[in-house]
Amino acid sequence: MSDDQSKIVALPTAEDLDTEAAAWLVALGHDDVSEKHRRDFQDWLEISDRHRKAFIALAKMWDEMAVLEELPDIAAGAPVEERALFASPGSRRWFAMAASIALILGFGGLWNLTDSGFAEPEKMAWTTALGEQKTINLSDGSVIQLNTKSAASVELTDDLRLVRLTSGEAHFDVAKDPARPFRVISPNGIVEAIGTAFSVRLLDDKSVEVLVDEGVVALEPIEPKELERMISLQGRPVKAAAHVTAGEKAVFGAEVKQITAVPVRELEQELSWRTGMLTFSGEPLSEVVAEVSRYADIQIEIADSAIASRPVGGYFPVGDTGTLFESLELSFGVKVERIDERHVRLVAKAR
Repeated sequence: MSDDQSKIVALPTAEDLDTEAAAWLVALGHDDVSEKHRRDFQDWLEISDRHRKAFIALAKMWDEMAVLEELPDIAAGAPVEERALFASPGSRRWFAMAASIALILGFGGLWNLTDSGFAEPEKMAWTTALGEQKTINLSDGSVIQLNTKSAASVELTDDLRLVRLTSGEAHFDVAKDPARPFRVISPNGIVEAIGTAFSVRLLDDKSVEVLVDEGVVALEPIEPKELERMISLQGRPVKAAAHVTAGEKAVFGAEVKQITAVPVRELEQELSWRTGMLTFSGEPLSEVVAEVSRYADIQIEIADSAIASRPVGGYFPVGDTGTLFESLELSFGVKVERIDERHVRLVAKAR
C-alpha cells in the first residue's frame, strides 16, 4: 500500500463508508483540488467495489437534487485545519463533519438507494388463517409456501436473506446465492439453506421439525433467551451442530434430538400439503384426525378407543372433512356421529 493510500481509512461498516464517500464528495467539489488529493481519491475508490458504489450513489443523488454546488460553500466555512483532516490517517472528524452537512441538507437517508451497495432492507410479512395456504415469490427468486395457521416475515439485504417463522409451517425453495446466506429463524435456533429445498414446522412441544427434499441445510440450536442476540450478529457464520441432507428429517430444540432417513414415498406424502392434498398410507386414525384438524375448524372426537389405532389410507383435499368422513364410513368401519356443525364423534360401526 502506498503512503498516499494509507491516508484513506477503510472502515468496515456501511455507515462509516457512506461518511467517507460524503467527505470525498465535498472535497472534490472545490475548484482547487490538488493532484495529490485526486490520486488519494482514486486510491480510495480502488479499495473495493463497495467504495466505488457508495460514492457514485451519493454523487448521483446530490447532483440530481441540485445541491452539489452548494456543498463546497458550506464546507469552506469550516476552519482550514479541519477541512484538511479528510486525508489524515486515523481521523474521523472530517468524515463526521461531512455526514453532518448531508444531514443538514436533509439527505440523512439518501444512501438507501436500491442501485447502490447499501440498499434499504426489503421487509415483508405474511400470515395464513386456518386452512389457508399462500405461495410467496421473493425478489431473489426463492419461493416460500406457507401452510395453515402460519406466520412468517422476511428481510432481504445485500448480505443476508433472513426469514422468521413464528408459527405453523413453511416450505422453502431457495434460489442459489452464495454471497447471501438464506436463514430461517425458529424459536429454537437457525436453519441455514445450502442451495436447497426444505420445510420447517413448529411442533406443539416447542421443538422444530426440518424436512429436506433437496440439497443440504445446517442446524444451529440456540437457547431462546440468546436467540435475538445471535440474530443481531447477522454477519457471523452459522455454527452448525448438524447437517441434514435430502431425504432426511431432523427434530431439534435446545439440541438436535434426532435425524432420520425419510423414504421418497413418505417424503412426498409429508409434503403433499403443498399441492392442496393430505396423503395417508396406513397411519393410525388418531394421527389422521390430528393432521386433518390442523386445517378445519371442527372438533373431531374419537369416542371409541378401539378404532384409534385403526390404519387409514387415502388422498383428501386440505380442509375437506366431508370427504374424509365419507371415506371412514365406507371403507374403514367407522361411524361418524355429527353432534353439531363444529363437533363430530367417531365410533366403531356395529358388526
